[in-house]
Amino acid sequence: MLCMPCNTAIRFVGNRLARNEDLRTGLRLDNVHHQSLDELTNAAQQGCRVCRAVKRRWEYEFRDDIRNLAVIDAKPSAADIPHGFLWFFIHPMLPDQHFVRIDFGVDFKGSGGEQSVHAAFTLELIGRRQVLDDSQVSSSTDSQVALSLVDSWYRTCVESHPDCAPRTDGFLQQRDWMPTRLLKIDRTSGDDRVFLQDSDSFSGKSHQYATLSHCWGGTCPLRLLESNLDELSQQGISLFELPKTFRDAVTMARYLGLPYLWIDALCIIQDSAADWHAEALQMSKVYRFATLSIAASDSTNSNGGCFFTRQDPESILKPEIVLMNRKLYYMIETGALPVEPLEEAPLYRRAWVLQERMLPPRVLHCSKEQLVWTCRRQVFTETFPQGPPIYSGSGFFMDIMRELTSPRRAATEPVPSSIVNGISMANRLWFILVAMYCRCDLTNPGDKLMAIAGLAAPLCAELGEYIAGVWVQNLHRNLLWRAESAWLNAPKPTRASMYRAPAWSWASIDGGIDYFFPGGFGEEAVISVEDTQLVGDMGCVSSAALRLRGKKRPTTLTRRDDRPRASDNNINTISSSDPYYDNDYYNEIDASGCIHLLDITDEEGTWIDDEVVYEEDLKGKLSVLPIARRRPDGHHENSSTDYVCLILQQTTESGVFCRIGICLVVIEHQQFTDWDDEVVTLK
Repeated sequence: MLCMPCNTAIRFVGNRLARNEDLRTGLRLDNVHHQSLDELTNAAQQGCRVCRAVKRRWEYEFRDDIRNLAVIDAKPSAADIPHGFLWFFIHPMLPDQHFVRIDFGVDFKGSGGEQSVHAAFTLELIGRRQVLDDSQVSSSTDSQVALSLVDSWYRTCVESHPDCAPRTDGFLQQRDWMPTRLLKIDRTSGDDRVFLQDSDSFSGKSHQYATLSHCWGGTCPLRLLESNLDELSQQGISLFELPKTFRDAVTMARYLGLPYLWIDALCIIQDSAADWHAEALQMSKVYRFATLSIAASDSTNSNGGCFFTRQDPESILKPEIVLMNRKLYYMIETGALPVEPLEEAPLYRRAWVLQERMLPPRVLHCSKEQLVWTCRRQVFTETFPQGPPIYSGSGFFMDIMRELTSPRRAATEPVPSSIVNGISMANRLWFILVAMYCRCDLTNPGDKLMAIAGLAAPLCAELGEYIAGVWVQNLHRNLLWRAESAWLNAPKPTRASMYRAPAWSWASIDGGIDYFFPGGFGEEAVISVEDTQLVGDMGCVSSAALRLRGKKRPTTLTRRDDRPRASDNNINTISSSDPYYDNDYYNEIDASGCIHLLDITDEEGTWIDDEVVYEEDLKGKLSVLPIARRRPDGHHENSSTDYVCLILQQTTESGVFCRIGICLVVIEHQQFTDWDDEVVTLK
């Protein structure tokens, strides 16, 4: 059902269509929706699908700021809600009007300043796509109806999706590779047991197997240990002794006819550091070569299970039908369950699971609401058993999966991609993955590099040298990350308490990060790499260093109240001759060439990774190293230019610096040219 304001919004769109108005440029309309968060919450509780989706989005996006949102809700004034109301936005439309996309959202102020959250819906003409009929509406996700549907998706994929074949590629040149251990699903044993089987028993032959992606929930009640290795191999374990999530995964694999199952808790020796490290480095192959990954999306621990009972299957599985411009449309939420990555589910908050979601050729997402199938070619849901609307937002992650795991990719074959502004699709892809990864939870902070190594491995052919989470190719862009809380409402990041990566790597930070590209990837490097040093591997780093040639300059770092004025320190207002630049935005340079960094907020173009000490300890120890520049269109060679720089602090080791942040500085071309080059070592 839809509430009255949402129905009003739909009627408004229909009226615009009836008048043949051109909506291809998009249209935002305010003051047609709920007037407060209380009103929207009440509508959501009454069953409005749109309001329920918007409410779910803000509870997820701002789960660390809920108390502040409650205060806002109590005072819904223009000061607390910048626009004073909720809004909806009509996206550009196709000429045939078969699809309409509408965003419903709310703007407000939280502790982090102005915020916005929205839920997007696609409206598609009825008759263009098959939806489930009444006979397919079942009360649980493990019903015979639901399992038969999964089996049909699996058969369709195996028989008609050549891109999804897991063993036709030459990646790593090991087509017959198998995991070290697998659980054998024995169909003949009277007590229904599963056995741990060593890869030596496979005699060099490859076999189909499924993997399980799940939340441990602290500790797992059943694990493979040195003490029970022989028992699980020789005597096996009864299916009924397995935790529910494991048992459900066995049920699903068996139903699809897959003879083996890989579960990390039972296929890696958990009390052997050597075995864990060796197996973790093979994780990319475990998931790439799997036939299917079964994802326990909504289970918080090993007892939560893969299958659930639905309280209201009709409202969950059947799409909303709306009348618009005398035509019936299906109304489907875009970018959320069940189509995109189910990011709100407990499983997808785990950092390890990012590679488990991206690498397999096929993933069955087992959510509380419905079963969802994603593969390299298609998305299937119980609601749309032949695939959701093409504008459902499913393409992005399918593209990532396809590029990372395509059968055409051999060990020496790069990702097919276009080069835009000097940067490849593979590098762009990495920036997106890292930003997503750093927002996920990691139980053991020491796993920061290990848990993403499986995603880095397929990109090595194109991107080359990989060191501590950073690619040496396009190094200047790889170094342009910033801690999220410096510019976004997010938990404050901190440096890892124990060493796991150098300070110039995003992996040294606990918390979200983002990449900063003021030129939209159009930056030009102003450093060169002299040498790199690494002690460790892709998943574990003992030490790493970069030796860069560039123009390092001394700097100061001051708070807003202590900022130097133009009359102090002979500050040079370099942008006075260039109206393109705004004096208040950029940091300043004095006559001696010392760069004065003002503040630690994005207003001043300075982003600090973690807490810094502003007292005497910093004096004479800070430097700035410009690493990339952006020359605006139409500006001459001698004009001022944006430079993105690393903020460096001298370490106790002579000539060695560590990164503490990045900044944006405007420097005149001739001034920059006159500065001397030097070699700087970063650790």
